[in-house]
Amino acid sequence: MSKRSKSLSTANSSMDEMEKLFELLKGLSPREQATIRPVLERDLEFQRREKARIRHLKAIANTSGIKPTREA
Repeated sequence: MSKRSKSLSTANSSMDEMEKLFELLKGLSPREQATIRPVLERDLEFQRREKARIRHLKAIANTSGIKPTREA
């Protein structure tokens, strides 16, 4: 499997998981949604920071000529 198709497969899997999570959240009461929202927002922000950190590290590795050992 190529890196691109592996990446697309992972993206599709993530989208499927997000859709399932969204459906689950819609079934919660407004009070339950209000309780879990801050947790999900913090998690999303953490994921964004980690992706940015990985992109930054890859850029550093690319400029130094180091090849990453695997896709993150």
